[in-house]
Amino acid sequence: MTALPTPERDRRRGHLRQLGDVLINPEEPVERLRAACADLEEILIELHGVPSAVTAEDQRYRHASDFGEVISPGYAISTMQDAIRTAKFLRVLVAAIRKRRAERPDERVHILYPGPGPNAPFFILATAYFSPEEIGYTMIEYMQESFDGANRLIQALAFEEYVNDFQHGDAVLYKHAGPPAHILIAEIMQQGLRGEPQFAIFKNLVPQLAEDSDIIPFRIELRAGLTDPESEFKGVKGYPLAAAGLALRQDLGRILVLDQETLIERHKREPKKYARLQDWETPDFKAPPVISNATTFTVFTIIHIGEDVELREGESGLTMPLYRRDIPVIAPGDDIRCKFKLGATPGLVFEHVRPRMRILQD
Repeated sequence: MTALPTPERDRRRGHLRQLGDVLINPEEPVERLRAACADLEEILIELHGVPSAVTAEDQRYRHASDFGEVISPGYAISTMQDAIRTAKFLRVLVAAIRKRRAERPDERVHILYPGPGPNAPFFILATAYFSPEEIGYTMIEYMQESFDGANRLIQALAFEEYVNDFQHGDAVLYKHAGPPAHILIAEIMQQGLRGEPQFAIFKNLVPQLAEDSDIIPFRIELRAGLTDPESEFKGVKGYPLAAAGLALRQDLGRILVLDQETLIERHKREPKKYARLQDWETPDFKAPPVISNATTFTVFTIIHIGEDVELREGESGLTMPLYRRDIPVIAPGDDIRCKFKLGATPGLVFEHVRPRMRILQD
């Protein structure tokens, strides 16, 4: 696609600013955030021509790479309708750019953006607030249709000056050769970091950033707990959950944390082994005395998009509890052995061990 005529291009750029102003305003109600995301999707689909898709399971994933599932272009578009998530990611990105610009006004901020999909929302929306002299992007997109769609957007809106590089490839294998990257932004995950390659992409890219860089999200933490889902959802169809059910939850502790400090420390400590890691060590858990029927082993995904900006439980599909019904009902004293596997099917792997009853005691 060639650039839109100047009046139409300027009109569309003005629309991006109007929608961005809604999304970055923390006082906006969720209904307006959803409306802004719907308007934005409508505009972008018109320009890049990739149809959105419902989230039916057979339309969700198009390809399984060596490092995790890759979502279809249509499903990538639909994820933008996770409005609170989209708004909070944009707020943190704009704030990070502004902070760097205030500290170093003569420096062009370089943003590394893997997995933008055809909409590339955290590229497209940022152009409403910063000039090409202030920010530049390197993007990496795995899916050919998404890569082509995002390029059509860039051409239609004449945003080429914002692009340092746009590669069709796998961000897990990407080796950065351009100017130092100051901000890394990526959202390529499901709850529990399962299925998609967020962990592997951060593991590869974070050590390649500038020393004083920012990553978005700032921290992803997985915690283990015991819950009673039936009590939590009793009498309600969504959030807020039933208070009586929430009172039964028992926190078992942290499973893992994915952040810049953890990855850099591990990379510096064992750089050769780091590149080959297929399993990420995690603690095991022993079940305490259970409260009532809180016997379901559950993984909680806590996402700090920015240091002080949390995507709270229930605000997004990414932070919904992952009730592990594949693990038998937990009894006091049970061991849950745990590790995080990288590779083609990334995610937590558990082994449930129930110690056998013993009569003889030494």
